[in-house]
Amino acid sequence: MRGVVGSLCVFVACFPLCWAVGPLSDELEFFSRWGVSARHLGTKEQMDRVRRQRQQKHIGANTVDSSLKSEHRGRELLRYGSVGSRQYRLTEYGGDPSGLQDSSDAVEKLLHDLVSGSQENPQWMIDNITDLQGAVISLDGGQFLLSRPLSIPRWTGNVFVENGKLLASPDFPTDRYVVEVGVDAHPLLGNATCDDTTFTQCAMNVAIQNIVVDGRNRARGCVRMQQTTGAVLGPSALFLHFAGVGLDVHWGHEVILTGAWVGQYLFTEEGKKTSQTGIGVRIHGNDHVMDNVIVFSAKLGVLVRGAANLLRNVHNWNGSSHGYVLSGSGNRLLDSYPDFNSVVIAGGDACLVRSNFFLGGARLFLKTQEGAEDVPVIPGESVSPSLRVDAHGKGKRGTLDRGLKGFVVDGNVFNGCGGKSAIIVDEAEGRFTSLTDSLVDSNSFSDCKAKATRVRLSAEIGKEKPEKTSKMSLSEALLFPSLPPKSLVLFHTFMPFADDTTDAEEAEFVRTQVRVSREGFLSHPLRFQAEAPVSGILSVSVDQAVTTAGLSVKVTPATSTTASSSLYPESVPPQTSTELDRNEGDSQTVLFS
Repeated sequence: MRGVVGSLCVFVACFPLCWAVGPLSDELEFFSRWGVSARHLGTKEQMDRVRRQRQQKHIGANTVDSSLKSEHRGRELLRYGSVGSRQYRLTEYGGDPSGLQDSSDAVEKLLHDLVSGSQENPQWMIDNITDLQGAVISLDGGQFLLSRPLSIPRWTGNVFVENGKLLASPDFPTDRYVVEVGVDAHPLLGNATCDDTTFTQCAMNVAIQNIVVDGRNRARGCVRMQQTTGAVLGPSALFLHFAGVGLDVHWGHEVILTGAWVGQYLFTEEGKKTSQTGIGVRIHGNDHVMDNVIVFSAKLGVLVRGAANLLRNVHNWNGSSHGYVLSGSGNRLLDSYPDFNSVVIAGGDACLVRSNFFLGGARLFLKTQEGAEDVPVIPGESVSPSLRVDAHGKGKRGTLDRGLKGFVVDGNVFNGCGGKSAIIVDEAEGRFTSLTDSLVDSNSFSDCKAKATRVRLSAEIGKEKPEKTSKMSLSEALLFPSLPPKSLVLFHTFMPFADDTTDAEEAEFVRTQVRVSREGFLSHPLRFQAEAPVSGILSVSVDQAVTTAGLSVKVTPATSTTASSSLYPESVPPQTSTELDRNEGDSQTVLFS
């Protein structure tokens, strides 16, 4: 009884103190944090210090509460315990994390609160985009069934979707994507539209990460980023079972796809062998980036239509059709892995293909424009002429002859072509009429036929006895079948034939003539003719490209073999043939217009 009375006395004595500084449970928490035992409240100095801490916290909380005008933000602060927190958990809005019940209504409630919360103290990004202030839509590791898209509305930005799984339901609309960014309007933000034919930015800084999105072979695609700038898809993301396009980046600017896996079917599903119809990743726009992405199932792995896009560390083993189709200028394919799937470069100005590993007969095709068979047609989509590399418009196809500038293919490894050409110029859609500042060279070939734009061939002359003539074929070595070389450099190490009346040591070096026919240059061997019989090695360096660097360099070492390179001016008049005389020792150069 005495113990009970004593406890009551202590409680009565301490109650005013606890009331002053907050709830007893919170007080004990702070006592523990400061190392004060719950059985002994400590000295007066300790109590004063704790009281000041608790009062400061209550003052801060009251200040924040007074600035929050919505009941939701007040609940949010209490729930997450941090000032300004903007986390939105789908389960808090009635979402079913088991994936058995439709959670689309919960998504719409969440998005309404998310947008309305940003209107209390509105902030703006570029182009009047509403700043959602780093809001996080958290799936909390659950899987949620959707009959309508999770749609981040246009004119919003700075928002994240993460940590869970989204599934398309059996009645999901077949023309929509499971997650859409910048597509739909929101009632609180008005109905202003985005011009679909310009680079207008209608959403910004949206990230989708640590997520699985499954279209269940029902949705057209998994994610569509429409006219969005500065967005990130990935890392730790898996996109599955899309009927049309897995990841679709439409216009916008500098969207990054990273650390993601994309497949229309899983590795072991029969559909990977028999039913692939879609496109793994489609990028339509400029300056976007794919990095560390794997496409393991789709009719076409990656389709790029635009300029200055970067694909790096992209492994494509989709198993049918092409792995990559890149249409436009300035696109780069680097350090990637076309795995039994070929690469098509359409157009190709200022494009760079470097340090890639082409396995299992994967080849590189160069075209003036996309071929009709290169890109699968997505059911329900109309093909816009603006999406096609086509000179004729209105969806009509026809041949497109064009020149090629700044195209570089080097440092690649080609393996397993069965003796066929690894790099192919396909002129079915149009001819390449010129080649400027371009290079296809320094690639490695295993069981593949090698071709390049710059080659050097050698032939031994007068092996049995001195000869005046020789010939050499270029048709199997040069890449572009319809482009005569722009330069030909002749290297030779000849010894003149000394007869009974001539001292070999005193004989002058043989003057050599080379006659080159411009017409049919690649289909007929080069013929070389010396004024006197010679023995030695004749080498020819040929370049199919015009160089506009503005430099002319000639190097004449002291040795008997001289290398020469020079500017190939457009001012040189056309010739049907040309004659080369020996100059600078044993190097000769001919320039073609």
